[in-house]
Parts: sequence; structure tokens; C-alpha cells
Amino acid sequence: MYRAIRNMLRISTLLSTLFTPSILSAAIFMGGGVGQGITAAGSIVGLSHRTVRGLTLNILNTVFDIVGLSTLVALVAAGLMFILDWGNDQLKERAKKAMLYCIIGLLVLIFGKVIIVFILRLV
Repeated sequence: MYRAIRNMLRISTLLSTLFTPSILSAAIFMGGGVGQGITAAGSIVGLSHRTVRGLTLNILNTVFDIVGLSTLVALVAAGLMFILDWGNDQLKERAKKAMLYCIIGLLVLIFGKVIIVFILRLV
């Protein structure tokens, strides 16, 4: 229960940092009416000028980059565990499994990115 609340707070903090600059910029404007406010709000740079497709692609690319980097770090850690097994056969087998899972994960990640690029070329 505590973990779920903590995760929800993290997500809400992340979302608020993404959307707050545009909201604050619009709140600061002290113009001469709705028409002038809409004109000024049109010049605000932020998420409002991105299309849904562009925003989705940005999020997916960021997720793919983070997952790919963490998978490579895990692969290096498994490689070190394999090299420095200190005579422990169980540790060596765990390292082999971890390297296999990391390689499979990287392949799935690459194929996922290829599928997304393929779909975007069709649309």
C-alpha cells in the first residue's frame, strides 16, 4: 500500500514537471482580454505545440533509450559476474542466464523499435 502511494506521488510529480511551465506561463499573462490572451498563449513553447504523434514518439524513444541503457548495464554486470565467479558454479550459471535474458531483451527492444519505425512509415 505504501509503495503504491509512493509510486503515484512519483508519477504525479513527473507529470506536474512536464505540464507546469506552460500553465505558469499562461497564468502570468496579464493582457487585455481573452483574444489577446489566446494570441499570447499561442506563442508559449511547450507541450501544447506538439502533436499527439510527436509526443508519443518522444515518450517511446525515451523509454526505449532508458530500457536499452539499463539492459546494457545489466549485461555488463552479468559479464563481470561471469568473469569473476570465484569458483562458484552457481554464480556462473546465474551469470549465463542473466546474459541470455539481457540479449533477448535487447533483441526484443530492437525489434520493437523497428516495428514502430515501420508503422510510422506506413501512416
